[in-house]
Amino acid sequence: MSSPEIVVLDGQDRYFRAAVLKARGYSVFTTEHVVEVCLRWVPGSCAALVIGPQIPWDHVATLCDWIKINSPEKPVILLSDRGNTRWPANVDAVVPTQPVQLLIERLRFMLFPAGEQNCALKPAAVRNNAAGASSRLRNL
Repeated sequence: MSSPEIVVLDGQDRYFRAAVLKARGYSVFTTEHVVEVCLRWVPGSCAALVIGPQIPWDHVATLCDWIKINSPEKPVILLSDRGNTRWPANVDAVVPTQPVQLLIERLRFMLFPAGEQNCALKPAAVRNNAAGASSRLRNL
């Protein structure tokens, strides 16, 4: 199974965020252009969109609407340190920019809910009690 691809839309900090996500096993596509997100999203391999604080909200509001129409199950995460701000309904989560671990935890929670992980691991462990089971579990 390949790792989920996360699209990071941000300014210069996108490289740092991408490095952290890659270190955690995610495939990452970075850009600072909304049009590139649209072109990348079309094939459907993207798992989530992370919008950094350097991108003005008015530049991505329509993009978020488009993603939620075409891929409602895929999370849109906004990185922001502005507390008590009301964000539109098409943003699934607002995460502080630091520490980066908060973004990792939120992505893990949104992409792999605990119930799905447990259901996926238990049948595989029961069905594949041969030597190949451990390699399959490592790939999950």
